[in-house]
Parts: sequence; C-alpha cells; structure tokens
Amino acid sequence: MTAKGIYIYLHSEVLAMSFKYKNGGNMLERNLGNIERVIRLVFGLGLLFWAYTQTTMNAIDWFVVIISVMLVLNGIFSRCFIWWILGLNTFKPATTEANCD
Repeated sequence: MTAKGIYIYLHSEVLAMSFKYKNGGNMLERNLGNIERVIRLVFGLGLLFWAYTQTTMNAIDWFVVIISVMLVLNGIFSRCFIWWILGLNTFKPATTEANCD
C-alpha cells in the first residue's frame, strides 16, 4: 500500500468515526489501561520537558513536540485513536463485587 493509499484509508476512518458520532453513535471508548496511561503521560511530559530545554528547534524537534502532546492527551483521556483503528484495547473496567453477607 502506498503512502497515498494509507492516507486515504486513515482519512476515511476518521470521516466514518465523525459521521457515526454526529448521528447518535458512541464516542471513542476508553482503550488504554491505567499502567499504559501513566507510561504515556510520563514519557510525553519527559519529551515536552526535553523540547522546552532546547535552545533552538528544528523540524524534528517540533515533530517530537507534536508526538509528546499526543502522548500526554492519550494519558489524560485514556483513548488512543490509532489503537482504535487497529482494534487494540488494554482497558479493563473495574469489577465491583457486592458483599451481601
């Protein structure tokens, strides 16, 4: 698959998701577990701190900033759009057991 084909596929997935949400479908559900959320948040904040300490920023540094912001947002909201496309899910809802003795 060419880069243009990948772009068209991802673009169509985004449009499909936004269309479903606007027409009464569910929003993207949580798909990141707590450990992964913390790892993404810490790693993203570390990259942001690294970028902040740079004296000059080139294109690669700005790319790192974009990726780190995405990691921080993934960590905060516990949702990863790329994992949603790939069908991956590490989120396990808490089980509540009622003790009625």
